[in-house]
Formats: sequence, structure tokens, C-alpha cells
Amino acid sequence: MMTMHKFSILFGALLLLFPAFNNGYPFLYADTSTYITGGFLGAVSDFRPITYGLFVRHISLMESLWLVAFVQALIVSALIHLVFRVFSSGEPGIRPLVTTAALTLTTHIGITTGMLMPDFLTPAGILSAGILLFAERLRRAEAVFCGFVLWLGLSAHFSNHYIFLVILLSVGGYWAWRKWRARSAFPLRRFWWVTGLWVLAYFTIPTLHYMHGGGFVRDKAAHVFMIGRLNQMGLLKPFLQEHCGKSGGWDLCTYKDSIPDDFLWSSESPVYKTGGWAANKEDYNGVLSAFFTKPGYVRKFGIKTMETALTQFFTFEGRIIFKEREGHPPFDAIRDAMPDQVPAMRNSKQYTEQWDNHVPDIFQRFAVLLSFLVFAAVFWRTKGFQSTPAMRRMAAFVLLALAANALVCGGVSMVDMRFQARVIWLAPMFAALILWEWYDVRRDSGAA
Repeated sequence: MMTMHKFSILFGALLLLFPAFNNGYPFLYADTSTYITGGFLGAVSDFRPITYGLFVRHISLMESLWLVAFVQALIVSALIHLVFRVFSSGEPGIRPLVTTAALTLTTHIGITTGMLMPDFLTPAGILSAGILLFAERLRRAEAVFCGFVLWLGLSAHFSNHYIFLVILLSVGGYWAWRKWRARSAFPLRRFWWVTGLWVLAYFTIPTLHYMHGGGFVRDKAAHVFMIGRLNQMGLLKPFLQEHCGKSGGWDLCTYKDSIPDDFLWSSESPVYKTGGWAANKEDYNGVLSAFFTKPGYVRKFGIKTMETALTQFFTFEGRIIFKEREGHPPFDAIRDAMPDQVPAMRNSKQYTEQWDNHVPDIFQRFAVLLSFLVFAAVFWRTKGFQSTPAMRRMAAFVLLALAANALVCGGVSMVDMRFQARVIWLAPMFAALILWEWYDVRRDSGAA
């Protein structure tokens, strides 16, 4: 039985890699270059943790980036199988594998998993946290595995830390509410175990940066990203025009009438005319401190955040795979680190711009819509579909995770289909698990 289980996980990983196999190479994204450079050269970036770059360097054995994609797929496949084992009322059998195949055909899970980016760790961390918090039949080795994946995910991207902060605060509030009503929720030690991993990951990032000569600094770019976000919201220019000369004489005031829409990356951005990201930290922090002491602007920021978070929640379709060629940062970074990879990159569909997301987007749209209908039936306890407390807890947790991802990414960073596409497959996966459970209940009652 154990051998069949391991074979199912392995086969599930291969299914998840089908889109990458079809592409002819693991998928690349603009930020891939930063991680490759950081991992292979030990260069600490101003705006990305070095953690995932080190993961790529060591897992690839500095020989093949397919090894990285394969390990990522193994992690995701193992977590899907584990979710079915610990949350199913009976033996899951072949159901995790069938569900994995369906997800690969109807969502972007294969793109996220087969991409050389830490994006796969966001849903993997969510699954790990859910298992650690709520699973009742968890073995020690499985708990260690989930703990490692959660720690890695929290250490690999700054946004994950804030996403899980929202999740932990919400789950902690849920526990307190259940306790106040004299009802059981889940063992509190599980909450502290997950919280401890969150704290450990928080200090992992600056520790790794220190070890690689970047100083004991966690995030050198938060001030620039936050100023850029205010600019995207349309709040930065009005604030500067109103308060320059009143609240402070910031250097940014010189450019208050000529700030481009793309504050972060445009060559015309003030950040590149005044010394770069690090040089503007004190000035930009002064602007931010003044902005968030003005109630009117704080209210506007809150409204804009809710608007963009809601938009982000439903923005999971569109172009995720972009054309890569010589001169693009990912291609050049991999060429410099592993020159033998160049022929494979040139033969990929991404390089020749033959990849098309249109059909997968259509399938994903219907898969997600169906999953939300399943969740609605769970909460409303539709006649003929009696739900258990475990089902309701699972549905609520995945919706909370999707909302936290949308709030942090869309509300604080920007609205981008990649952010929500990386986690949206969690909804169809949990919906499939619930449907399997309903089928068992109806079969056992003689209704099926």
C-alpha cells in the first residue's frame, strides 16, 4: 500500500509537470533572474529574499533546472495526497491522483508548479498550515514535512509573511470566539506551532542575508514599494502637492509634478534620479510617516486597498507566460550561471512565443465557479448535501487564504493575475475533496 502511495505521488508530480514538458523547459518569469543571480552568485537583492535562489542552486545541483521543477512538483503532489489522507473520512485511494490530473487540465497549477519562481510555495504553505492546524490524523513525519514547507514558503517571499499574518490573526480570532462560546475549535498548541514557524522564518531571511554579505537586513525595498503603491492608487501626487513645504521638505517634492505611472521600474522615476532604492530610504520613510498620520489620506488608502483586494480576488485569468529571449534578465541570468541550458531555453514554446493561455483560462473559469458553488452549498447546508463541521472548516480556511492573498498582493502591491492564479487552484482542489465526501455519504446511505 505504501509503495502504491509513493507511486501515486510520483505520478502526480509528473502530471503537474505536463505543462512544463509541453513548453519544453521550466517556465521563466522576469523575477527568475533575481533568484538565479542571488542563489548562484550569493548576491543579496534589495527587493527579493535570497532563500528561493539558494533553493534553486542546491536542488539543481548546478546541473539541471528540471530538478528544481521536479522537486517543486513532488512537494505539491505530496501535499495534495496528504490533504486527502488527513481530511477524507475513508481511504482516499486513487482520488488524489485523479484530482491532480483534473487540476492540471483545468487550472494553472502546472504553470505555477513548473515555473522557476517561489510562487508554488504560497499555496503549498497554505496547505501545510491548514494540515498543521486542523488535521486529526497527522503522523510525526508528515507534521515535520508540512512544517518545513511552511517555513520555506514564509522565508522565500516577503508577501507570504504578510499573507500568513492575516491568516494567523483570523484563525486566532476564530479560536478565541469558539472558546468564548464554550465550543471546541482546534488544539491551541497547533496555532502556536504555526506561529513559531512564522517567527522563525521572519528571522531566517535577515540571517541568510547576513551570511551572504548583505547585512542583517530583512527588506531593503519596502519604502520604495509602498511609495510606488501610493502612486498606483493615485494618492501620492495629490499628497505631495498638498503637503510639500508644509509637513516636510522631502527630495521627492522636486518631482511631484512629473512622477511616472510606473514608479518602480521606469527610467524616468525619481527613485533612479536621486541615487537609487537604498539612498532614498530616509526620504521616502519620511513621506510615508507623514502620509499615514493624515486621517483623510488613511481613509482613502483603506478604501483603495479594499477595492483593489476585491479586484485581485477575481483576477486570476490572463497572460502569465511571457516571451523570453536573449537580452531579457531571466535568459541572461541562466546563460551566465548554466550556459549549457541555452539550447533548451531557445527551443521552448515560451522562447518562440507559441504558448497560449486562452484555453486553460476558459477551463479554469468554470472550475473556479463550480468550486465556489460547492462552497456555497457547504455553508448553506443545501438539502441533499449535508455538510460536516470539517467540510465547513476546510471551505472557510481556503476562502480565508484566497482573501488574504488578494488583500496583501492586490491591496498593498498591485493587481496582477499571477498573484491570484498561483493560489486559485486551492478552491477546485478542496471542492473536489468535498464532492468525493458527499459521494461517499450518499452511496453509504443508498442514495447513490
